[in-house]
Amino acid sequence: MTKWLPRASRGAVPGAAVFAACVASAVVAGATPAAADSVDGMVNPANNIRVSTAQLTFSGLGAASAKTFMVIKHGYTRTFNASSRTCGQGDRAIARFTPDAHAGPAATFTVTPLNPGYCTITVADDGSGAVRVQVDVQGATAAPRPSSSPAAR
Repeated sequence: MTKWLPRASRGAVPGAAVFAACVASAVVAGATPAAADSVDGMVNPANNIRVSTAQLTFSGLGAASAKTFMVIKHGYTRTFNASSRTCGQGDRAIARFTPDAHAGPAATFTVTPLNPGYCTITVADDGSGAVRVQVDVQGATAAPRPSSSPAAR
């Protein structure tokens, strides 16, 4: 059974910092962290896959606004696979994920926002383990192109 850390015991340490410390110690020492290393639901206790963040929010579009997230499963040496290269709404791509596959035990994925909207990407191991990352691209607009008019120079 997974036990979550009480908010008071976490103090001002952001969940990502606790997750990074867990990843660093586990990868270096080869240890399996205790269930208390899980923060804010960023672990799927049924399959021991951890994700650095369960949601990414963007306010801009394109490569300059890209963010990363990490997936880890201690002792796992096979491949993590993203459910697709893009997630979207209907035929409209909201975000692109690269790479679409990455070797474990720790894998870093880059998310590039393409269009405003909301979608979810699933990253799975080669068994029944999976985690979801929700992507929210909020009314984003691409950076304006520089004007070529004489007044703008």
